[in-house]
Amino acid sequence: MDSTYLLGIGLIVAGIVIFLFGRFRTDKTTVSASHGSVAIGGKSTGNIKNINIGQQPAARAGGHGGHTVTIIAILVELVGIGVTIWHAMHLAAK
Repeated sequence: MDSTYLLGIGLIVAGIVIFLFGRFRTDKTTVSASHGSVAIGGKSTGNIKNINIGQQPAARAGGHGGHTVTIIAILVELVGIGVTIWHAMHLAAK
């Protein structure tokens, strides 16, 4: 087997692994209240007044949902597909 073929297949597999890693990370958002109440989902009626005045929490790395890992996985996949197609075209030219 040629090294470019193995590189292309390796990049495709790496893209899949990176995507699965990003998909199944255990970053869970927790909501709690020491004073007052928290309503999540379902039917919530009534007024909610935020009395917590202070410093805002720091923004998470990767934006609002952590799509950075998914974007990297897609780019790795595209490079792997490109290398594999390039290898196939050069084999066809021989």
